[in-house]
Order: sequence, then C-alpha cells, then structure tokens
Amino acid sequence: MAKLYKYRELGFSPSLTYRRTKDIFVNSRLFMAQYFNMNDPMEAFYNANRLLEDEIRNIRADKTKLRICSLSKTYSDVLMWAHYGGSHKGVCIEVEVDDRDATEMEVHYGSQLWTPQTIYPNIAEDIMSHKFFLGNMKMRSDSLANLMVEKMILNF
Repeated sequence: MAKLYKYRELGFSPSLTYRRTKDIFVNSRLFMAQYFNMNDPMEAFYNANRLLEDEIRNIRADKTKLRICSLSKTYSDVLMWAHYGGSHKGVCIEVEVDDRDATEMEVHYGSQLWTPQTIYPNIAEDIMSHKFFLGNMKMRSDSLANLMVEKMILNF
C-alpha cells in the first residue's frame, strides 16, 4: 500500500468543498473527477498532429471513462498547501491506496505538448500522465520533481 497525501481546503457547510472534505473522513473515500472537470485547462492536452480523426475520437471516448484523483507524495510542499490546502489554512490527509483499487501514475511535466507516436491500449492514461506547463515557470528539474502530483485513475 502506498501512502499519499490529499491537500484540501476545509470550506464551509454546505459548500461542495466542505462536503467533499467531510466525505473523506466520514466515508473513507476520495472524490474522483472526470478529466474535463479538472481545474487545470491544460489537463489531458496532447499533440494530435500525427493521429487520424478516428483515433482522436477513440482517445476522447477513452478519456471520458477515466476518473482521476490527484494526490501528492509529500505533506510538506509549500506550493501544494498554497494551491490546494486552502492557502495554508486547510488540511493534508494521509491516505493509503491499495494498488488493486487504482492505478498510480506519476505525472511528467514538460514545456511541449506530449505527442503520441502510435495508438495503443491505455493511451488515454498515458495522456493523463503528461502535463504541459507554460514557460514562465522557471524551476530546475529536481524542484519540479517535488511538485509532481500522483494521479489515481480508475476505469469504469
């Protein structure tokens, strides 16, 4: 079992944020979003120049079947606390994830859109594991490694 961390703001009752945070404690479960409901507009983007229209349609359909929960490898990352931990006023919850329940994928960050060379099974999961970021993030690669968020992906 892997120990990972979920940063959450607390929110106020009856907000959606409050209900989802409370749900973690009361029901021991994590919310799993569909990729198009993620808060990052660059989520699941890729370069489709080498793909046929049918292949792109199949990838899009496969992505809609995935559910994603973003988790961190660390509980002490200042940027994670700022962005996801309610501006340092929220909580960071340690969770143990059973490998049989979900697929853990490390996120790979890059300054260019990921380009699949061929189509293969589970390509949608690979697309989700590559993240494009815009150029004014000036970080060394070892600093970037500390920011990598794990994604738990379930197929339903």
